[in-house]
Order: sequence, then structure tokens, then C-alpha cells
Amino acid sequence: MKLISSIWLESASTELTLSVQRTADFIGLHELKVALPKSVTWHAATATLPPHMLVPLVREATQILSPGYLTVRTTSNRPNLVPAVHTVVGSFEKLVNYDFLIAEPFSLAQQPWIIVFFESISLQTKVCSYLISKLPAEYRNKDVVLNYHSLHSLDFLERIFKEFTERIGMSRILCTTSGNSTGVDFPGVDMVVCVGFPDTVAEFLQRIGRCARAPGSVGLGLALIEPWMHEIELEEFDEGDTSNPDRTRAPLKSNSNKKERAVFSAIKVVQADTCLRKLFAEELHDDSPEALLYTTKYCCSNHADNPLVLSDILPAPLYTGTDDEKLTATSKSRNKYRKTTERNGLDVLLIQWLRDVTKSEDPLVNHGFLYADDILSDKGRRTIVWEDPKAITDAKYIQTKLSESDEWYKLWAQEIFKIIVKYDKGEDLDSSEDEIMDSGEEADCT
Repeated sequence: MKLISSIWLESASTELTLSVQRTADFIGLHELKVALPKSVTWHAATATLPPHMLVPLVREATQILSPGYLTVRTTSNRPNLVPAVHTVVGSFEKLVNYDFLIAEPFSLAQQPWIIVFFESISLQTKVCSYLISKLPAEYRNKDVVLNYHSLHSLDFLERIFKEFTERIGMSRILCTTSGNSTGVDFPGVDMVVCVGFPDTVAEFLQRIGRCARAPGSVGLGLALIEPWMHEIELEEFDEGDTSNPDRTRAPLKSNSNKKERAVFSAIKVVQADTCLRKLFAEELHDDSPEALLYTTKYCCSNHADNPLVLSDILPAPLYTGTDDEKLTATSKSRNKYRKTTERNGLDVLLIQWLRDVTKSEDPLVNHGFLYADDILSDKGRRTIVWEDPKAITDAKYIQTKLSESDEWYKLWAQEIFKIIVKYDKGEDLDSSEDEIMDSGEEADCT
């Protein structure tokens, strides 16, 4: 203990959280501090710290660091690194989307060192096998492409990690999971590819920060994303804690799919048409003079005045799809929704209408329905409230949107349509105006 003069905490945002939420086999940092002499100095470092994480980190840090500790902040910008985003054709399961990773024509001299991060071990294994099959036959058993994940033995992982990081042998592409995104030094990596945008911008910056670490080197940090990320409206994230950039559109469940798990910050970056470097600086509240500097030929993939053509700097061209695939992609349009500020008012009116109908003793009003869910479920009401007002042109549209029966249409669709139209016109629902009817509506449908 007497030989220890200082303690350094790397990735402090993670370490300090672990010290507070430690398990039985984890020695808390607070206990370690108590055991060490007071003369030992403590240092905490983190490369990417979003503002919304700063408050809890400071709260936890005060349990470890001395009162009045000094904060030193520098830019997180890597001027020798080009951040980029590319939308794949179809989905990540379409393996030709990964052809650009293998140099064409292939030679070890032309093949850059690449780390590919995956969220799924099964997809990782599938892509790894596919990339090996793309190699010339004489290279397929030479570990040019390495599959690194926790299901392998420790000896195997240590061997391939050493081969890749020390540039021993023919290893060029390391397929791995998020475990290697922080705290691991890869001095010779030329490119990092994230298959799917990570849960946070900070995590994306951590991952792409694994490349171009050698003095004088330059690198590319590329996020591959699926087309559905362009279909989500940013307004869908306007509920809940809007101070958290990593919020989802709704509370997550254990079985939530990847679309439901998409966070605001990721969608914002993916759909941005402005400088990515500037977006990252804003995300981290980095207003230093160095935040927007770059020493590479291109700043990022979002500059019309200095456009980055990815295929020009990748080992091989990107797959752009067949004519049919391109036609399908262009025919898809982003979902449109009612403005966030307009949803609550309509929702209140629909709830009031349901209450009035179910509490009415007039059978011509309630048609025998005593429960609101039997008329319009919470999910159905939310669908209507969120729907683009311009899309709701008649009562038939409501029936189709909710997949309801013709009988339901005759009983309720017209009433709901009337509420929506009057709400959008700013009219009083209790006014004595004539009944609003769909144009071309048959008389026996009212």
C-alpha cells in the first residue's frame, strides 16, 4: 500500500457507476480509498461524457474524489478521423452489403486493418464466414478475417487478439462485439465499422475511436444503418424526459425489438444533413476551438461543399442494390404524424367521447357497449391521435387503419371522424353544425 502514489480510473463513467452498484465479488472503490493512505491522489478520466451523464457522475465522483477536486476538460474531437454514415440495401442480413470490406482485387498489401463491431454474435459469425468465402482460396485458412467473441476459449481469444493488435501474420479484419469498444488499444487500425448505430453517440465515438491511433495516421469511422432508421420521425421522441438524448420513444420491455430500442440521438445523427462533427460537439457540449477541426481530406459524410464518396476510400465499392431494390427503396416514404403539440387535445376529446357513449343509457348512443376498450382500445386511440391529419380523409380510412370490421365502421367510424375534423378546424364539438359526412358516403352507412 505504501508504494502506491496515485490511482487512475480509466472510463470513469463506467467505473464509478460500478463502485456504487457493486456486486458481492466487486471491491468498491470507496472501500479501496479508505484502505489507502490519504496521500494517494485519485484521477478519473473519461473520453466521452454527455451532459446528461455529468450530474450522476459528479454525484458518484464525490464519494471517491476529494472535495474541491480539479476538473480538466479537453475536446473529444479526433481531427484525423472521418466519421460517416451509410444506409445498407435491405437489411444487415443481406451479406453483399459487406463486400466493401475485402480489397478488390485482393492483396494483403492493399487490405487495410479493420474492426467491425456487431450487436449480434449470430450475425457476426455469419458475416465473418461470408467474408472468408470472398477471399482467394489460398487465404481462406490464414486468419485474414478473425471472429472474436466470448463463446471462444480464452487461449484462442488471446491468440487472435495478439495477432491483430501486433500485426503478426496475415490478420486484417477483426469481427467483434462491443466489449472491445473501450479501454483497448489498437494502434494500427485504419477503419472501424459499426453494424448498426450504437445506443448512444458517446458509444459510437468510443468505438470509432479505436482507429487511427498511431501518430500521423488517418482513419474512417463508419456506421452502417438499415433503411428503417430514416422512417422514424424525431417528433416521436417528444414525450418523456426530453433532456436525455438517449431516450427511446416509449418504455422498453424485455422483448422490445431493435426499432423500439432506437434512441433519439442515433436517429438524429442518421437523419442529419449537417456536419456530423458539429453534431457530436453539440451532443457533448464541446465548445472548444478544436471541436470542429479536421486534418483529413474530408470532414465527414455530410458536406455538400466537400462531398465524401465512400467508395473512393473503401477497399472495394459499396453495394448499391439492383434496379428493383432501388425502386423499392425510393418508393418508401417516411411516416408522417400529427404534431406533438396537437396530440393531447385530440386524445382528451376521444376519451371524453368514449366516456359519454359508455355511460349513456340510450341504446341508440351506446349500441349495447358498456366498456370503452370494446369501442376503441388504448392502442387504437393512440394510432388515431398520432396519425397524420392529412391522411385521415374519411371515416373509411379510420376503419382501414385500425383493421376494424364493417359493423364497427357503421357504429363508430363516422363519430370518430367527426371529432377529428372538428378538432382540426378548432370547432366546438357541441356546436349545432350539421353532421360532417364523408364525400360520396352511402346513406345507409350513417
